[in-house]
Amino acid sequence: ADETGWCPVDPATFASTLVPHVHVIGDAAFAPPLPKAAAAAVSVAETCAQAIVRDLTQTDVAGPQWHAGCYSLAAPGHGFEASTDFHLANGQVVVDEATMRRTPEGASAVDLQAAADKAELWLRGIMGQVWG
Repeated sequence: ADETGWCPVDPATFASTLVPHVHVIGDAAFAPPLPKAAAAAVSVAETCAQAIVRDLTQTDVAGPQWHAGCYSLAAPGHGFEASTDFHLANGQVVVDEATMRRTPEGASAVDLQAAADKAELWLRGIMGQVWG
């Protein structure tokens, strides 16, 4: 960690900028504006794994992209979403403004159901990624 208490990383690989041959994921990694959230950690872990595979095999992999999506279910059919995608540009993590989604205050029943459906899809997807 540096003086901030976080571990600065190269956002293209999540390799430590302080310690050679060490990759950092999870809340310890400092790569703003990526949030320190489990929802973002999965795509960060994928970026890190791809970078390690590239280093070991000397093959090219796709450029990193990240998704941070938080979904909450208040009741069946009544969900909320706050999500954003990110990409790498000129060595920096950049928010994809066009992908920012937030369930608005006073959302319609259709919007609340759509957010609930996304929450269910996200849960199934993440469980499949993590546990197969």
